Amino acid sequence: MKGFFADQCLTFTISEIRMTHDISAKTCPSCRGSSLQGGKLGVHLQTFIPQGRWMLAGYTLKAYVCLDCGFVGQYLSENDLNEIKNR
Repeated sequence: MKGFFADQCLTFTISEIRMTHDISAKTCPSCRGSSLQGGKLGVHLQTFIPQGRWMLAGYTLKAYVCLDCGFVGQYLSENDLNEIKNR
């Protein structure tokens, strides 16, 4: 059985999960499949607030699902990621 729920321990680095808006050229960090579909999670806006910072809104998370194994992941846009790095 391949994919996220396989009987193996999976470890991901941030660079494996980080994606740009064009997810068609990326691969799933779980099964290495290339059939990814972008989207959103939940009915409320999902945000990320870096530890040690005070923000009213945070950074909007993007989401995707792998159509090969069902893995669901989240990521920040490249612009938001660069803003966090430069602060």
